[in-house]
Amino acid sequence: MAVTLRGWGGHVMDPYKVYDVIFQFIPQSKEGCVCKVTLIWEKKTEDSSEPIKYMKFVKSLAADMDDHVLKGQNKS
Repeated sequence: MAVTLRGWGGHVMDPYKVYDVIFQFIPQSKEGCVCKVTLIWEKKTEDSSEPIKYMKFVKSLAADMDDHVLKGQNKS
């Protein structure tokens, strides 16, 4: 299962032309999944910072989605 988030506007997109986050969930057992996170970004200028400050948010999203996936697996 994979989920892609794409930045369209707002303050997050001020320094970036492209900002995508891809979550790929790989089931390992009934107790959990491995979540592979891929960030794709393109800066508007060379002076734009790396999107490191958003990693804590991305990490919390991955944990929330993992909980959701586990609930779905345990129902089947």
